[in-house]
Amino acid sequence: MINEKLVNDILDTVPNGARCCYTGQSILAYVDDPTFSWDEVNTWENETDLDLFAYSPQSQAALIQAFLSDGWKPENSIEKFKADRVRFWDPGKYNLQTVKLIKDGYPELNISWRKGCEDCLDVIKVFDMDYLMVSMDVDKRVFADLRPKNKRVAHVNKLNPHFNPYDAEPSYWYRQFDRCPKGWSRGIDTRPVAEQYVDWIEISLKIGDKGAASKTREYKNRAMMDTIAPLIEHGMEQEVAELIYKMSYGQNSSWDATKLKHTVMINRIKQWLDAVNKEEK
Repeated sequence: MINEKLVNDILDTVPNGARCCYTGQSILAYVDDPTFSWDEVNTWENETDLDLFAYSPQSQAALIQAFLSDGWKPENSIEKFKADRVRFWDPGKYNLQTVKLIKDGYPELNISWRKGCEDCLDVIKVFDMDYLMVSMDVDKRVFADLRPKNKRVAHVNKLNPHFNPYDAEPSYWYRQFDRCPKGWSRGIDTRPVAEQYVDWIEISLKIGDKGAASKTREYKNRAMMDTIAPLIEHGMEQEVAELIYKMSYGQNSSWDATKLKHTVMINRIKQWLDAVNKEEK
């Protein structure tokens, strides 16, 4: 169960002057001109949580400490390890890091930091769908709201740099597609997003091996060369060293394998679109 009072209790726990914003699915019922009512939110199959985004690793550490001092606990041993790492020895180790906290009677709380997000507008610019693009600076209690006019129809967030088929990795869209069925189940028409992913993956197929999907292979090739460099320095032929590396890690970096993965993903998205279109009829 989540409601405005519980949200305000959580926001009031944030220390004065803390540099962070409130965002996520639950804010869609909290914001002025809400997308959902609280009654709708509480009928969702999976209970929603509450998201706080810190603007720096240091702010994230301060937020985690404030909530732990207020009786919140890490969800499990892994979250405890992450909370300790952020607070005590390695804040900002990863470009994106989240710690999940729990407390009886409250929704789960995610405290996150993402590199490059220094205000509430930066945070929503990296979201995948535009219907989610609202946040509130907790200290100033000011909203940044870039939701579309029709708040129940989702499109891709065109401010997100991952959404350029000529300069992105399509596997990112694979992961993001999983949010389309979730949004649909909550009353959001996410079909335009799924259709856009299909178009972009098809563009990647037309571009071929020189296109977006080569980015991952370039990264893997750099990692491979770093690993096999000592073997080559000691006289092993590079071709042999590369073969050993790929056999050891079970890698198949051919374009044919990538093309097959793209095709499978397109079919999966189209099957979901067919199913929801029939559901509407």
